[in-house]
Order: sequence, then structure tokens, then C-alpha cells
Amino acid sequence: MIIEEHQPVWERTEWTQDVSKPLVPGWLKLKSGRALIDFLSGTTIALEGPAELGINSDNRAYLKTGRLAVVGSARDHEFTLTTAKLTLLSESASFGLSVNDDEQTELHVFSGSVSITHSQEKPDSNMKQDQTPETTDELVVSAGQAILFDSAGQEVTRQLADQSQFPTRDQFAVADPPGDIPALDFAAQQIQPYSFQDGQYELPTDYQVIEQGKGIRLWGNAWKKVEINKEITPNTVIEFDFRSSHEGQIHGFGFDSDDHYDKDNYVFQIFGYEVRPGIGQQFNTYSGTDWKRFRIRVGRYLTGKQRYLHFLADEDVIARAESQFRNVRIYEAPTKQ
Repeated sequence: MIIEEHQPVWERTEWTQDVSKPLVPGWLKLKSGRALIDFLSGTTIALEGPAELGINSDNRAYLKTGRLAVVGSARDHEFTLTTAKLTLLSESASFGLSVNDDEQTELHVFSGSVSITHSQEKPDSNMKQDQTPETTDELVVSAGQAILFDSAGQEVTRQLADQSQFPTRDQFAVADPPGDIPALDFAAQQIQPYSFQDGQYELPTDYQVIEQGKGIRLWGNAWKKVEINKEITPNTVIEFDFRSSHEGQIHGFGFDSDDHYDKDNYVFQIFGYEVRPGIGQQFNTYSGTDWKRFRIRVGRYLTGKQRYLHFLADEDVIARAESQFRNVRIYEAPTKQ
């Protein structure tokens, strides 16, 4: 889905380009401006107009012309980009790709590596689900490298990668909290089990208030909720710090209006080895054991009155998951155009 825009001018196609509306296989034609697009399998790209981008599936796209950058990716996540002559496969890499009107292609790799093969046939102009051309050969481009390819897909020259040529995530950065927004005080909250998920299968679950009340630590197979009574709008943002010393299946947070968990209760997953359906894997980016700041415009994914905010350290097997959250703030971000 498109989650942010900056002065976009879209050429009308048969597909919607509305912010926060799910995208389906088809063409996006951006005449000018920029758009930040989440592929729910775990990749985020920044697209800069003029550009024509074909969406094949939630982990595959075709750049006909224009300029884009992969600016976010879940851990161990593969994403495929094709052009008229090349197929690019990345696993959690950050890179820029441009294709001009003469079908000359430039690839700049900023982190990780990208594997390139030559496409044997050009993708059809009518984009189809999971459509991909057959490929041959393989070339691996590492971080810091850039390659220019001619219209036949043959290498012309190599140079140093230049990130300044491509759109960045910072150009879409969610604004800082306006004024002095207080962090959620867990010491003043009644912390309760969330639905049937907390301690499911009679596994251990527990929590501890930390950081002088400004944080919470969960462990075991824990889903805990606090009452917030917030109206979530398209511009609502949640900001927090997170860390974990033991990876479980799912670490994250979610909102609920009635404490009755079902398939419509989305979880924003930020860590964990289980692929959680719903919101997608684009925020599953945590690694290591240190604190990491997250700032997510949750209103792009759900809106309406929400009574509860819940946090989780889910592990249905051995109940050893651990999650720590601190400095949790919910605020309304001004629209940036």
C-alpha cells in the first residue's frame, strides 16, 4: 500500500493510488512527486516520478521507467525487481534502481547485496500475479558498488554507489511529536491479560514495570493490555523504544476495541521468526539486543475508536520470548505535503 506521498501527480490507471488502500497487481504511473510504498511481505520502496511501476505481488515488482530506492526490508526477506532486460533479487538489501526511456539501467547498492540475472523475455504490459521472466547468468553486486547497464542489459561501467541520486526514507519521515507528549506511564496503568492469548496453552506469562514506570518488560507467552481510549485517525503515530534478549515467535503491539481477539485484530510485528499475517512484515526489522526506536503511522493501517493497546512476547512452544517497550507515545502527526 501507499503509506506516504510528497506532492504526487498520478496518471490515472485502472488501479487506485489512494494512501492506505491495499494495492493489487497492476500499474502505478507517477508523473511527478514521490510516494512511499509498503509491500506487505516486508519491503518498503520510495518511488520518484516520473515513473511507471508494475506491481506483480507482495514481493515482486517491475520498473519500466523511473527511479526508486528500496529503503526498508524485513530480516531475511527476499524481494524481486525486474526491468525489461534484468531481474534483481535482494535479501534485506538497500539499493537504488533507475531505468531511463532508452531502457538503460543503473543499480546502486547501499547495504547488503543484490543478485542480477538477465531476463530472457520482457514482462507483458498487462501485469499478472507472480509473473516473472525466465532468467540466465548471475552477477552479485555488493554494498558500495554501482553498475550501469545498456539497453540490452549488458554491463557498461562500474562506479561507487551514490545514494544522493535516489529518494530516501527521510524525505517521508513522520514528524516529531508536537510539543511535549508524555510517555505512557505503565506504573499508573492497570495491566491486564489480553484476550485468550496471554498464557495460551497454559504456558507461563509475566510482566514487570521498568524505567521508572515509563516501560514494560514481558516474558514467557505474554500478551498484556492497557486501556488508552484513543481515536485512531489516518495521521495517528505511535513511537517507542524496543529491545529483546530472547527472540520468540512474535514481538509487537496492537490495538483493540473490545478485548475479543480474532483474525481482524492486526498485530504490528517488529521482531520474531514467525510470519504474522495482516499488517505485513515491513516493520519486522529488529535485530541484536540494544534499544531501537520505532515510529509508525498506525493510522495508515487502521482507524476508529480503540479502547486497548496491547503488547506481546509470543512464544507458543517454550515460552521464553522477551519484549521490552519504553517511552511509548501516541500522537497526531501533521500532514507533510
